[in-house]
Amino acid sequence: MTIKYAFKYFEKQNTLINLSEYGISEDVSYYIELLSSSSKGNSVFIKPLKLLIDLGLPLARYTEIDPDYFLKVKYIVITHIHGDHLNGTTLKKVLKSYPHIKIFLTEFSLNYIKANPEKSNIKGLYSHILDYAFENPNNIILINTSDMPISGYTNEEDGIKILFYNVSHGDLINIALEFAVQTPTGMKKFLYATDLDTIDSQYYLENDITKHTDIYQNGKKQQIYGLPLEKITFDNVDNKYDFILLEANYNAKLLNQLIEGVKFDLQKVVILPEEKKELTNRLTRMESNKRHISEEQSIQYVKANIKNGGIFIPLHASSEFGTYHQR
Repeated sequence: MTIKYAFKYFEKQNTLINLSEYGISEDVSYYIELLSSSSKGNSVFIKPLKLLIDLGLPLARYTEIDPDYFLKVKYIVITHIHGDHLNGTTLKKVLKSYPHIKIFLTEFSLNYIKANPEKSNIKGLYSHILDYAFENPNNIILINTSDMPISGYTNEEDGIKILFYNVSHGDLINIALEFAVQTPTGMKKFLYATDLDTIDSQYYLENDITKHTDIYQNGKKQQIYGLPLEKITFDNVDNKYDFILLEANYNAKLLNQLIEGVKFDLQKVVILPEEKKELTNRLTRMESNKRHISEEQSIQYVKANIKNGGIFIPLHASSEFGTYHQR
């Protein structure tokens, strides 16, 4: 997938300029390979760290790019277990054929996989994970979200340091990642976050999210903290990000206009039962899209948290209600 939308931030004007209008910066392609970012599958490769975030594609999609694609991967992070972020069949094949790869997933995700052995995208996956962990005891790394709001992993030999933040997506625990890449000109700091119920961390602090969710960890309801209000920083690195890869799922103005149009149609004096059912289902689908982050919310967060000259890459655009569709 080609990166169609990559925005550069100019602090003085407080504006984001789409680099595709001038040709995507080499800086972007040096660091990031965007394989897919949509409801059909998500997977992003951070080249310098050999870090693959999410495994939401069939194996063939990776091997079409390079038959030995996974030989260059050292780390895979599974943010959550929805089918567009975790293709269980692909993970089984990776576990079988590439024992050098370290796999990160949350304890919540592992427990979910164990408790739902017949769910289509993870069917039979639990035993494969256990076998891999037995044969490669250091290569399955469980993220304990009970340690949140922040947890982390460091490997100085590989020059990798990842911070994890727990966020929610419906009834699932999801994780966002913060990491840094050493370059000849200094450290570059990244944030990756997608499939978020809200971008407002204050929401989680002011509301006991456990009162109205079914998110459990080890039999107890799990407190969710969201993206940090005051970010933990890497040594000698500015607190703001050089790169933000963030969900920008729908255009709020477009979606709200469409919702009002459907509501208007439902108020017709004469409406056939079939038409009413179709419109009602469409309205429900539209409203449910708001469990994602809008373009407007994403841009607001980016402007507050990105460095001057930093790059914003919008992720996971809705095919119907979004406008930032990566190619």
